[in-house]
Amino acid sequence: MLVGYGSTLISLPAPGTENDDHNPPRIAPRNLFDVSLGHDNLFHGDKYKWSLQVTAINVTNKTALYNFLSTFSGTHYVTPALSPLRSVSTSNPAADEEPHAA
Repeated sequence: MLVGYGSTLISLPAPGTENDDHNPPRIAPRNLFDVSLGHDNLFHGDKYKWSLQVTAINVTNKTALYNFLSTFSGTHYVTPALSPLRSVSTSNPAADEEPHAA
């Protein structure tokens, strides 16, 4: 007795109905939500400029697959919820120099 296949991540055709051209196994459809916010030159400086960026990846923390049966990379899970923070400081040495008189 065949009970059936069970997975919410993969959509498999019924036994005996698979056709790689017209009815192949598929990854279940999904929607993911990412958000990114940032600001350049936070302190409005001339010599030093600070940038800040925060990104929220997979906000709903949904479990899903992608690249199923890819020849080169195989099957992977989507990144779990993640919120990296990035801060960048750049300096402008030219801001210290005085303008040359002509």
